[in-house]
Amino acid sequence: MWTLVPERGEAEGPSVQCRTLDDCADAFGPPDVIKIDAEGAEVEVLRGGSRLLSTRRPILLVEFSDDVLLDEARKLLPFYAFERLGTRHFLLNAS
Repeated sequence: MWTLVPERGEAEGPSVQCRTLDDCADAFGPPDVIKIDAEGAEVEVLRGGSRLLSTRRPILLVEFSDDVLLDEARKLLPFYAFERLGTRHFLLNAS
C-alpha cells in the first residue's frame, strides 16, 4: 500500500506528481462530485481543496481511514453533512 502518510505505507513505491484539489479545479474547472480514497491522507486532500470546497461545495464520497481523520474532516468542513454509507465510507453534501 502506497500513501502520502509514510507511517501507513511501505518504504518504496512509484513517484507521482501531486496537485491539490484547488489546483485541479483551476486547471480543469470545478467538479460536481469528488471521490477520495487516500489511505490516511484524506484530511490533507481536503485541505488542498479548501477554496473549492468552501465556494463550490461539490458532493464528496470519502473513505476515512480512521475515526480521528473523520473527526478532523468534520471540523474542517462544518458546512457539509456527513452521511455514513458503510463502515468507513461517507457521502458529504453541503448543508
